[in-house]
Amino acid sequence: MGTVIALLVVAALVGGVIWNHRNKSAAFEGVEFQLSEPPSAVAAAITALYCSGARAVVKRVFSRVTVIPVGAGGFTFGTKLGDQGQIEVHPSGSGSRVRVQTSELYIGSGHHRTETGIKALSYAIVHLMFLMLRVAPYAANMKRFQRGLEHKLVKQTSRQISG
Repeated sequence: MGTVIALLVVAALVGGVIWNHRNKSAAFEGVEFQLSEPPSAVAAAITALYCSGARAVVKRVFSRVTVIPVGAGGFTFGTKLGDQGQIEVHPSGSGSRVRVQTSELYIGSGHHRTETGIKALSYAIVHLMFLMLRVAPYAANMKRFQRGLEHKLVKQTSRQISG
């Protein structure tokens, strides 16, 4: 029975590492999509969704991603661990082309604790395992943020046009 449990734990660990590496690859690859609105409307929609107002605060809390405007059609986004990415809005024909890509992911456990004793040892072991396996704890959040942006922007721009 102990052997079966050990094999299941190893299989879960290997599966989790593979899943995390796929999320990292997808986050670094990024997404690109077209919208029919002009770049200024798309930038205003991103600002309304993620940079100002109560809705932006709620999205920041639940997605764990903070978006900061940088220039007319650019934004940076990141997490509290130090993961970073860019959103670029460019004119494209009669609409806009939006490119969202992660540029940096933090590798490690993300827990910087000041405990002592056995708790500190357990945090150090987890952190070293994450470093050894190259696991980025927020890779899935960054990928999910990027992939969900197009749908949220379509909804927001339709709200701005109708409202």
